[in-house]
Amino acid sequence: MVSIDHFKQELTAQIGRASASGAKDVLINSFDLSGSILMGSYATESCCDAMQDAMKAGDILHIERTHSAGMTVRYLLPRESVALPPKQGSNMSQTLIRAARIRGRVCPQCQALMMLSDVTPTRLNFEQHTFNCVDCNHVAVIMVEDCESAVRAA
Repeated sequence: MVSIDHFKQELTAQIGRASASGAKDVLINSFDLSGSILMGSYATESCCDAMQDAMKAGDILHIERTHSAGMTVRYLLPRESVALPPKQGSNMSQTLIRAARIRGRVCPQCQALMMLSDVTPTRLNFEQHTFNCVDCNHVAVIMVEDCESAVRAA
């Protein structure tokens, strides 16, 4: 019987291979991860649980587990914790602010980390990403090219 530990092990292996190849991130879909394990398709809840448990600050949940396309997460590489940027007036170094900007969006109002709260498909090959500031609740909406749709269409 396939357990959450099997999915955690395979997820760790896939993230490790992507990191070893020099990738900056890796996009993993629950159906693909589940299919990589014999009989895994029968345990999609455990697969999604393993993916959720592996998420860290800066990782992006692109598709919720309840969606028919399967849960999809973009994991940032290498797998290390991300320092949150300081609030205004703090003496934290500019290096940490730049690191936060690389890993995720920084609020233009208070310089805190913004978290992705919604991804909405809009038109062919584009998505609307909504970010919320963790400190001041500022909302930013940006249009992003959906690389996965572009690849499937090609």
